Amino acid sequence: MLKIFSSDKTPRNLEKFINNDDENSIITITGSGMDKKAEMGIGTLIIFIALLLAVAIAAGVLIQTSGSLQEDALTTGSEAKNQIATHISVTEVFGSDGSSGNITDFVVTTKLSPGSEDIKFGDLLVSIGSYDTSSTLSYRGVNGTDEKGAQGYETYYPQEIGMLSVYEDPISQNVAQVPVTLIVDLDEDGQNDTVEVCRYLTNCIGFLPNQSLDGQYLAFNLSSVGMIYVAMLKPDGTCCTDVRFLDRPFYGGELAISGYGRTYGTVLLTGLSDGSTQVQPEDINVYNDKQLLDDLDEDGLNDYVTFNRSHILFLQGDNVNASVALTTALDNKGAVQTVNTTIIDEDGEELGSVVLIGTTSTRWIVDDNLTFTINPRLIGTGYFSVEYLKEAVNHIDGNLQRGDVARLYFETAKQIGEDEEIWLRLIPKVGAPSNLILITPDVMVEKRVYLFP
Repeated sequence: MLKIFSSDKTPRNLEKFINNDDENSIITITGSGMDKKAEMGIGTLIIFIALLLAVAIAAGVLIQTSGSLQEDALTTGSEAKNQIATHISVTEVFGSDGSSGNITDFVVTTKLSPGSEDIKFGDLLVSIGSYDTSSTLSYRGVNGTDEKGAQGYETYYPQEIGMLSVYEDPISQNVAQVPVTLIVDLDEDGQNDTVEVCRYLTNCIGFLPNQSLDGQYLAFNLSSVGMIYVAMLKPDGTCCTDVRFLDRPFYGGELAISGYGRTYGTVLLTGLSDGSTQVQPEDINVYNDKQLLDDLDEDGLNDYVTFNRSHILFLQGDNVNASVALTTALDNKGAVQTVNTTIIDEDGEELGSVVLIGTTSTRWIVDDNLTFTINPRLIGTGYFSVEYLKEAVNHIDGNLQRGDVARLYFETAKQIGEDEEIWLRLIPKVGAPSNLILITPDVMVEKRVYLFP
C-alpha cells in the first residue's frame, strides 16, 4: 500500500520509493521551496493583470479626451468661421423726406455676404445714431408692413405736437336747417364753424339737384373754406338716411368731413330718425382731427392724442384710454397751461409723460404758442420692418438667405439735418456686424436722399 503524506523533507530518489513493493512505503512531495515558487507566480499574475487594467483604462481616457478635444476644436473652428463669414452686405441706403431739408425715415437694401450662413431677422439688431441721439431697433415680425406706425416701423422718441383743436363736440341741441355752432374748430382758424341739415331750395340751394335728396345731407360751414356736405349714410354704407321720415336708421359710425383736398374731422351718427327733418343731439357727435402717436402701449394698434375742453386725451387702439387734466379749461383764449406729468391709462399702465406749457391765443385750440411734447416710456427703442425685393429658392419669411434681397425700413430718433454724420450698425446674433458711417448732403431738396453707395 502506497501512502502519500506531507513532510518537511523531500526524498532524494523519488522513483526508488515509487517502485518499492513495500506496501508501507511513504512518499513525501511537499516542501517549503516548492510552496514559495507558487506564491511568487500568483502575485506576478495579479500585478500583470492590474497593469493591463490600468493601461486599458488610461487608453480609454486618452481616446475619450482626444475625441472630446477634437470635437471641441471642430466646434470652435466652425463657430469662428461663422463669426467671421456670417455678415450682411449693404448695397444701398437712402432717407426721406429730404424736400423739407431733413430726413427721419431710412431704407437699407441688404443681402448675405458670400459664404455667410443664414441670418434670422429676429436675431438682428439695428443700431442708428447721430452726434446726440441713438436708437436700438428690433424686428417687427413677418406681419410687419413697410409703413410707419404700430404695424410697421417706428422709433420711440419725444414727439413735438403741433396745433390741435378740441376733439369732441357733444352737441346739445337739435340739428335742423338752422346753423348750430360747433365747439370744435374743424379748420383751426379760431373762428366758429357750424352744422345744419341740408334742405332742398332753402339752405342748400345749388347743391341738392332735386327734392328727392332733401333731408339726407349735413352741411358743415367752415369759416376758412366754406361749405362741406356729408351724406347721412344708411347702416350698409349706401345713400342715404332721410330724416324727414320716422325710424330711419343712421350709419352707426364715423363719416369723414372732407373737402378742398383734406379731411377736417369726422361726424358720428347713431340711432334712428324721429321724422322731424332734424338730428337729435344724442344721435350726433362731431370730432376734430387727432394726432397719431407712437404705439405707446406696444399692442400693435395706432394710438392718438387730442383734447376736449378740460383734458388731454390719449385714445389707445385697444380703447384702454388715458387722460391728463389741463391746468386751465380751453373755453377762452389766454388759458395758461403748466402740465408736466406721467400718462397712466385706465388699467394703471404707465405710457410715458406729457409736457404742455404756455398760454393759448385762441379758445378751444392748443396752438404753436405752447410747448407740447409727448415722451414715450421706451425712448431709444423701436422696431424695423422688412420687405423682400427678391426671394431665395427655398425662401423662409423672417430669414435672410442666399438669393434673398431685402429692404429694412426704420426711422431715427430725431430729424437728421444737412451735412450731418450718422452711424449705422446691423448686428446679427452670430456673425460680424455691418458698420457704416454716412453723411447727409450739404443741401437736401429731393424727397429721396441717397447716402450709400
